[in-house]
Amino acid sequence: MRSYDNVNHHYGHGAPQPDALRIIANLIGFAPVPDGLRYSLRLHAGGTGIDDRLAIRCRVDAPDWPLVVRCLRLVPCGEADREPAWFDDLRWLLGADDTDDTDDPIDAASRRFVDAHRLDFQDAADARSDILFTRASDVNTFCVVWRRDGHMNVLSVDQG
Repeated sequence: MRSYDNVNHHYGHGAPQPDALRIIANLIGFAPVPDGLRYSLRLHAGGTGIDDRLAIRCRVDAPDWPLVVRCLRLVPCGEADREPAWFDDLRWLLGADDTDDTDDPIDAASRRFVDAHRLDFQDAADARSDILFTRASDVNTFCVVWRRDGHMNVLSVDQG
């Protein structure tokens, strides 16, 4: 259980931090190899509620990918329309509800969203990137994960 101590906690990838590594492993479902691991974890819980902002970039091997998808309850953008109520929220989050992009508005909007919110150490999203969102991602709480060239990027925001 988290303490509502009104203290800002920040963990960065500059030096190994066991607490940060535990948080990352709990979030993604496996302990990433330290080689190439980059992260910024900003956690706050207090009188104003929760404001957590997590950004991670790490290697992901094929056997670990299903763990990540299951732990985070990820849905590929191309399958989000199977859940109509959530799909509308996702389109609104991505700014795709008013788009004229008829080729693939969700994929294009998700790449723009990732590139607008990612941190400098995270990979840019392009047509080769697999982009997935957690179910029920909306304007106050979202988690987007994208894969490219054997690396996984996680961006998670929870405000409430």
